[in-house]
Amino acid sequence: MKAIIDARGGIEEWWPIGRDLLPLHFYKFEEGSLFKRTLEFALKMTEDIYVMVDEKNKFFAVEEMEKAGMKDVEKKLLFDTVDLSEALIMKPLIIRFENVSVDTLKGKKAYFYRASKPKVNALYYNEKSKEYIYVDDIEKAKKLFDDGWLVFSGIWYGNLKDDVRNLEAAEIKNIEVFTSFFDLSFFKSPANVKTYSTDDLVIFAENETIVKGVSDLVVVNLADITYIENAKEKSENKKLYEDVKKENPQKTSVHKTAYRPWGSYTVLEEKEDFKVKRITVKPGKRLSLQYHFRRSENWTVVRGIAKVRLGDKELILKPGDHVYIPKKEVHRLENIGKELLEVIEVQVGDYLGEDDIVRIEDDFKRV
Repeated sequence: MKAIIDARGGIEEWWPIGRDLLPLHFYKFEEGSLFKRTLEFALKMTEDIYVMVDEKNKFFAVEEMEKAGMKDVEKKLLFDTVDLSEALIMKPLIIRFENVSVDTLKGKKAYFYRASKPKVNALYYNEKSKEYIYVDDIEKAKKLFDDGWLVFSGIWYGNLKDDVRNLEAAEIKNIEVFTSFFDLSFFKSPANVKTYSTDDLVIFAENETIVKGVSDLVVVNLADITYIENAKEKSENKKLYEDVKKENPQKTSVHKTAYRPWGSYTVLEEKEDFKVKRITVKPGKRLSLQYHFRRSENWTVVRGIAKVRLGDKELILKPGDHVYIPKKEVHRLENIGKELLEVIEVQVGDYLGEDDIVRIEDDFKRV
């Protein structure tokens, strides 16, 4: 049996957790990403797994697939052209599962499950009346939940063009799927959260958060932005995403910590004419060979061993060592050690955008 994980999108409707360069399903929850959970589920069904993913975010999928022991994973990625023959298709939104199996031997099916709590932004199915209802408000969700309706799992056997309402409905047990920010309650916040005199409150926080005397809210407190949603109102995240993108594209593109195939960077401080970053590079990885027109950089190694290409020179830097990189100077950073390399970068210039970069060579085909 062939399985396809459709890991495209996951951005506009899931902002501010979903960003252009970190879709929701690749977000690194402490318990693991939703994509990781979905891949683990798929591997219980079959080893013949393909992943549909946007080119710019494929490295997230490759990393998880390789960690799971899959071989030749680049050959398992699908972009513009897709084999639309029948397969077990799933959205990468599985929160948890236990002893789950699906029967695909008797034709096309769409799989629905009995949720552990009311779900919004979800397709509901009534086994008795054979009726389908899409629910986007919590009060309606509570009623259908109490009446025993099932929720679509995002899993079906068929092809990508199928309308799941036209397939045979089947129940799948012992599974939970992410459908809205209400489901952040299944995950542990990275930061400390304290609540006082609150009710029906969901909080997910990267910064320490204290909430008192409120109810019926979803609070998403990220390192660079705080999002608060009335639990009783319909989400308008796609429109909100577009509005924010017009005002500040950076806020819809990356989190304060941005992940790259070679590691990550975190913006520690940013003003009009300077920016400070913490860069991490995985062992054996290196950034592209590059230069910048409008900024200079100073790198200080704080952990690990770095090899730096600076023009025609090669330098080896240890903790405490630093190097200055003038504008338009060709340079490259590489981790030649066995531990994570950490570097503090200070940029100075009249423009500090991420698009001021000219790549000459790149191990990840981004030239």
